[in-house]
Amino acid sequence: MSEEKSESPIDKVEGAQLESIDDKLKSKSDDKSKQKNKPEENTEKPNGRTNNSEAGNCYCAKERNLNIIELLCASCSRWFHESCIGYQLGKLVPFMMNYIFMCKNCSPTGLESFKKNQAPFPQMCVTAIANLLQMSQKENEQKTFFHKDKDIIPFIECHWDSMTTMPRRVTQSWHATIHRALLKDVGTLFTIDENSSDGQLFGLICSDLQMIKPNYEAMIKGGHLKVTEMGVQHVVPLSGGFRGRNAKRKFPGEGTGTGPGKKGRGSDMTAPKLPAHGYPLEHPFNKDGYRYILAEPDPHAPFRQEFDESSDWAGKPIPGWLYRALSPSTVLLALHDRAPQLRISEDRLAVTGEKGYCMVRATHNVSRGTWYWEATIEEMPEGSATRLGWGQEYANLQAPLGYDKFGYSWRSRKGTRFHESKGKHYSSGYGEGDTLGFLVILPDTHDASHLPNTYKDRVRTKSLSKI
Repeated sequence: MSEEKSESPIDKVEGAQLESIDDKLKSKSDDKSKQKNKPEENTEKPNGRTNNSEAGNCYCAKERNLNIIELLCASCSRWFHESCIGYQLGKLVPFMMNYIFMCKNCSPTGLESFKKNQAPFPQMCVTAIANLLQMSQKENEQKTFFHKDKDIIPFIECHWDSMTTMPRRVTQSWHATIHRALLKDVGTLFTIDENSSDGQLFGLICSDLQMIKPNYEAMIKGGHLKVTEMGVQHVVPLSGGFRGRNAKRKFPGEGTGTGPGKKGRGSDMTAPKLPAHGYPLEHPFNKDGYRYILAEPDPHAPFRQEFDESSDWAGKPIPGWLYRALSPSTVLLALHDRAPQLRISEDRLAVTGEKGYCMVRATHNVSRGTWYWEATIEEMPEGSATRLGWGQEYANLQAPLGYDKFGYSWRSRKGTRFHESKGKHYSSGYGEGDTLGFLVILPDTHDASHLPNTYKDRVRTKSLSKI
């Protein structure tokens, strides 16, 4: 469920007090995984290549598409389309090799996992040439060799943030590094044409672009992946960044800057641990008078390069116009837009409360059109109750849904419906094992703006210590 946000708070409604969002979607995904796991015979194409779709690629079981981003699972060695993956991948390009991906069928938690690593320059060159080759084939051009300065370097410079986690270089000294990387691996990764009138041209030794993939075997040998009884699992590094020649290796529990008998804060360079759904584990909660929006760097922000190269902002807070509000790709329960005493499941599709009435909202809101969602009561002990329905963004999280004018709820006891704390009989009560559906029909008002708020004028906060 994804819709543009309206500026009018009266028109905004969000799913609230959910016990399990869209149970039908769960059953559909289970059916898909069952269908995908059916053994199928591999057939040989006329060129001798195995049909990947019949081998069970992706959740959709469709063939590979080299024009879009595809990821290879480290455990089952199947390719998955970016559009079929629910994880928030961020900016990527096709034919990348510097990542570790685990599909939800192989993950012990049932959730997808993804990590992009820093790419060495030879890998960046392979990715760049492969994309240039695919674009030329798409345009029916017979071009297999590309110029370093006219083709390869401009592509890397344009897609630097998507190709690697390495900070963008300020100077152009890396152009010479690209040239050395191309020449060094001539005969192993690249081919060279020195008879061209434009100078040296470079291509790929392997012309089959379907063979470009991460070297998971090398990652296993290097300790980045480990093979267990449950399959291949990603090994979380102990510390990030490069170590000097004489640097001491740090073990778990070290490197935080708070050794025995020492006081002080840990290093600010330590990356926050992110769960599979990509939302920080440590985050503020929305409360009276305060609302928080998770932000990400805005690649389209004006004067971004000038800001990075300027020293005027050194030691000052990063302005909000360089960031944008992060929009999740799937509808889940919001971790920050809830009462802190509620417990959210790891997949963020179920919530449990045990300390009185309080609320949780969903990650997305709707402002116009017809919307419907379902929830299933998985557990309801004797003496407990729940209220489900729709709530606007200003509904009180520390009160039952329907307590104020911003909420509309259906109570389990006696099936009473509530709005502004006024209860009216609606149906018989519901309980454990029941599935409830909620429909809302919102008019499309022409005077309301359907563009989402950018929040670029808001104060950017980096850590909980500053809240």
